[in-house]
Amino acid sequence: MDDQEHLGSDSSPSLSAKGEARRRFAKSGGALSGVILTMASRNSMATTIGALSPSGFDSVTVASHSPGTSKLGRSPGYWKTHPTAWPSAHTDPNLKFGRVFTCSTSSALFNCTLMNVVGNLEPSKSADRQNVAMHIVASLLNVRAHLITCMDEYKVFEIWNGYLNGGFVPTAGATPWDGAKIVRYLKSTMA
Repeated sequence: MDDQEHLGSDSSPSLSAKGEARRRFAKSGGALSGVILTMASRNSMATTIGALSPSGFDSVTVASHSPGTSKLGRSPGYWKTHPTAWPSAHTDPNLKFGRVFTCSTSSALFNCTLMNVVGNLEPSKSADRQNVAMHIVASLLNVRAHLITCMDEYKVFEIWNGYLNGGFVPTAGATPWDGAKIVRYLKSTMA
C-alpha cells in the first residue's frame, strides 16, 4: 500500500491514539484553521515585540527582559527638549498635571505643568522622588503620538492611579508594583 492510500485510511494499527487524533484533526479541516490562527497570532504579537504589556512584563524576569530594537516610545528627556512634538492640545506642555492625572490638590505635582513634570524640574522633582510621574507623562505622550502599542491611555491612567493607591497591580493576584518597578516597565517601552 502506498502512502496516499495509507493516509486515506481511517484506522491503522501502527498509529498511537495521539496519532489517530492528529489524523482526524487533519482530515476535519481543523489543521488548516490552526495554521490560520497561528499566523494571526504571530501577526498580532508583532506589534508588541520589544514592548511588553504590563502583564507580559510582570511574567518576565527583569534580568531576562530584552526588549530589542522595535520599541519606539520617546524618553522624558526627548519630550522635555521637543515641546513642539507633543501630540494634540490635550497634552499641551503648559497644562497642569492635576488637570490630566488624579492628584491631591495638596500635592506639589497638582499645579506643576506637564513640562515641569516630564522635565523633572522643581517643584515636581521634589514631589516625584521615584520619577513615576515623569515617566507617566512621557508614556501618555508616547501613546497619544501612537509611538507605542503595548498600552493605551486607559492603561497609563490605570498605572498612575494604582501607584497612588499603594501599587499598580498588572494582573489579578499579582504583587503590586512599587514606583521603581513601574518606572522600569515604562522605561522598557521607550527607546
